[in-house]
Amino acid sequence: MPNKINNGGAIAIKGFNYQKASIILIMINNYQREDFLIIPEAEDDFQVYVDGKTIFIQVKGEKNITLQKLISKEIIKKNLIPGHDEDIRKIFVWDLGKKFQNSLKEIVSGNIISPLLNYSDEDLKRIADNLNLNENQQIRLKNQYIYKTPFNNNLTEAIKRLFGELVSHNLHINNESGRALLSELSLMIDQKREIIVLDNNYSQKTIDNVYLKKVFARVEQHQKFDRILDKLPYNEFKKRKIKQEKTKILVSYQNIKKKTKNYCNNLDLEQSTEQELINQIVQIIKNHDSSITNNNLIIAIAIECLCELWEDALC
Repeated sequence: MPNKINNGGAIAIKGFNYQKASIILIMINNYQREDFLIIPEAEDDFQVYVDGKTIFIQVKGEKNITLQKLISKEIIKKNLIPGHDEDIRKIFVWDLGKKFQNSLKEIVSGNIISPLLNYSDEDLKRIADNLNLNENQQIRLKNQYIYKTPFNNNLTEAIKRLFGELVSHNLHINNESGRALLSELSLMIDQKREIIVLDNNYSQKTIDNVYLKKVFARVEQHQKFDRILDKLPYNEFKKRKIKQEKTKILVSYQNIKKKTKNYCNNLDLEQSTEQELINQIVQIIKNHDSSITNNNLIIAIAIECLCELWEDALC
């Protein structure tokens, strides 16, 4: 069973906003698909490539979105500009005007998220007339959909719903691992958004399923880390210090962890206890890297090594 999540209070995730929450929602629902790619701030707020299809997405975090607002602010028209006639287009919102929502037709199955909302014939005519759409734009309009996100632009609420999405995809998280995951994805989105492209070459801005699978796999690894630490003969204070040191590994100690794993070929992963294995890995680190003097950090690296060694052995 997943740990119970305490959602009280805002969870501090640097730069988190409704647009990022929308991107992460799509990541959670599609990261296991082999050809899935997502690009923040490219030709639209973000775009997705999957199953040979290109999807351009506008994100609007305002309250009471009406058809008139989408027309007058040219949100619809802007979403029709990039790509080709056959491409799919979506506008993500969290709140719709009652009259507009009632006029939309629900489509149960979408390609990256469901359900979608489709314009009525009356709305299609009104859009085409008001925006003076040409024939090609009207073709594109028929491939444009509205999606109402399961969260609003209250960030605490959005994070709670994303935690729920993770659990529904069998990613068993607690507050700490959930925050770590959303923080990493949020940071990656920021980094990709800031890249300036030339000649519409978006390869450096792309976030692919290979990276996403590794990120989501670390959620399970986080749980393994805690389970191993619980079995070690340390008091509560020392265990908390080890957990604190763990946060440094991703940024500063990945190379040391990788090198350490190369020296672990002779470990008996099946018969040795967790304590025996951690003691051996700690000694390997000390023998091959004298730059680390913080024993709690060494133990944290050793535990992460063991998590990965077990995972590698099962593959």
